[in-house]
Amino acid sequence: PLPSPAAAGPIEAVTDFTSTADLTHQGTLDVYEHITYDFGPAVPHTINHRILIGYSDDQGNPLQSKFALLSSTQNDRPIPIQPDINGTVANINLPPGSSSGPQRYSLHYTLTPAVLAGPDADVFKYSVTGLGWTVPLNQVSVVLITPELTPQHTPCTPAPTGSTTTARQ
Repeated sequence: PLPSPAAAGPIEAVTDFTSTADLTHQGTLDVYEHITYDFGPAVPHTINHRILIGYSDDQGNPLQSKFALLSSTQNDRPIPIQPDINGTVANINLPPGSSSGPQRYSLHYTLTPAVLAGPDADVFKYSVTGLGWTVPLNQVSVVLITPELTPQHTPCTPAPTGSTTTARQ
């Protein structure tokens, strides 16, 4: 029999990804991300974090948000990061640590606007973890703060395949 993944030793992974996103009355999404990345036995390297900033509704109407990186830290120390905006994606290159093992990154950014005003209803879409992680995301949590909701039903779209929890209102 093969050993369990825990018995195989540490692997490179995002051990914790926490996002707190505040959707303002003006339609701006104010996001604080905290990412703990464990290089395990791997040689520390640059991490590409791809944040989705462009969407479309079910009718194909586009929503392109302006991305503004307000602050970034690594292990509680400020780090200079210049985002690379490429179409509907903001590419953030997180620097490697000085040694293997866990590194803590914090990002504060805004997406404006984050709400697509449609003829029948407004649409809000937000990819919590971004795109294209090549390592496991062991723990993901999100807090979404919204303006007061109307009493109408507010549907959520379930998380993608592989998620261990379902979307809730």
